[in-house]
This record gives sequence, C-alpha cells and structure tokens, in this order.
Amino acid sequence: MTKIVYNTEVRKSGYEWGKPEDLADKLIEWDPEISKYKAKARAGIYKSPKKEYKNNFVLVPADPSPTAQMIIKPMEKDTWISFYRVAEKTNIGTKPLPDDEIRAELQKFFKQHGIANGEIADFSIWKDHLLTMNDLFLARDEGNMEELYRLLQSTEQRRFNFLSEFSLLLNANFSLNSEKRIEMVIECTNLWDFILYDFMFSKGVLERWFTCKHCEEDFQWDRKKDYCSPKCKRRAAYERQQVKGRDK
Repeated sequence: MTKIVYNTEVRKSGYEWGKPEDLADKLIEWDPEISKYKAKARAGIYKSPKKEYKNNFVLVPADPSPTAQMIIKPMEKDTWISFYRVAEKTNIGTKPLPDDEIRAELQKFFKQHGIANGEIADFSIWKDHLLTMNDLFLARDEGNMEELYRLLQSTEQRRFNFLSEFSLLLNANFSLNSEKRIEMVIECTNLWDFILYDFMFSKGVLERWFTCKHCEEDFQWDRKKDYCSPKCKRRAAYERQQVKGRDK
C-alpha cells in the first residue's frame, strides 16, 4: 500500500493572481520566513528579460495574514480528478481558453483545495501542468503505456530543470498503519508532485461534475446530485420555506 501525503491550507478568502513585483508584501506576509530582500529578489527574477518570465502571474492568498480563516489539513486523495476537470473545462489539449479564463478556473481549484503555506504557484508553469495532466489521463485511459511512460519521463526532466528555483523533492518512508500493515508513505513537498503521484497511484475513476444549486460551487459525485453538501441542502430548504412564508 502507498499513501501520498501533502499538507495544504485552504483559506476562506481564496486566492488571487498578480504580478510578482506587485506582490512582494503579500509574499512576505504569507511566508514570514522569507525576508523582504529575498521576496524582492524572487520578484526580480520575473522582471528579467527571459522569455519564460514575460508577463507572468503568481498566486497568493487574498488574505495572506497568519490569522486569516483557514483549514490546515492533508490534501485529499483523488485531488488529481479536480485538476483534470480544470484541464477539461479550459480545453487545454485542443483550443485553450484565453489565459484570464484559465487563471479563473485555476483560482477556483486553489480555493477549493488550497496550497501549502508560502508555496509559489507560477501561472505559466501551472498552465503547462494542466496540459501534462490532460495528456497523462488520455494516455492511461487509452491504455497507451508507452506514451504514458514518455510523458512521465518528460515531466521528470522538466522538474529537474526547475530544481534550482523550486523545491521539487519528496521523502519516502515506511509506516505501520492501523490494520497492522506496512505501507509506503510518500511525503510531497509541493502540490504538483502530490497531484502527479496521486494520479499514478489512483484507479483512475472519474466522478461526474455538478454545480451546487445553493452555493453554485462545482463539485464531483458519482451520480446526479443537486447540492454539494448536507449544509447547502438544508440551507436551500430553509430559504424555500422563508419564501413560502412571505408569499402567504
């Protein structure tokens, strides 16, 4: 058995995209360990004339303060499915939507699933991750293991290319679970690694995609469902009763 571990923080206020040079203060507040000098130095990387950094965007919390409302928890299994759905919605493998619409869909994903404290999400890189996720799923769905292996090799090469700028390492160890069975625990140090390993160790079953009739958030379920949670269902019923009361 294999367990994939990655701790995320889901902030109630959500996240926003912006230019790195404009977000130095938020980057510092989000990760207090980063000094102002280092934050500005990182922003300076994106202001360089290199083609890959031109007109770039990074993700930060709308409210980056350590006292903001948030839930810190292990990332849920099969999160890769939500990420693949973003790839589907944005038509990333055929005729991609405009970048601002792709950013909007990714923003919803991050609001739902969060990201680790201080982890920098670069839009150009995450757009590339969407395409990789799309191709990986299609290769496995078609049973094309040679193409799947080629894509994984390509992904590994890109990860090593970014090694000098991003933390892309993981730790693996063994543990004894509650059923007295030994399992391998893979501790991911970044969200993309988690999504990648989550996909590779999953069964690849896709749930259907719905929009909650109360909060209007997208959610996944294996059959038709009107509400994403019992709370939304109760709230919708309460509001219907209120409307009926006013109509009498």
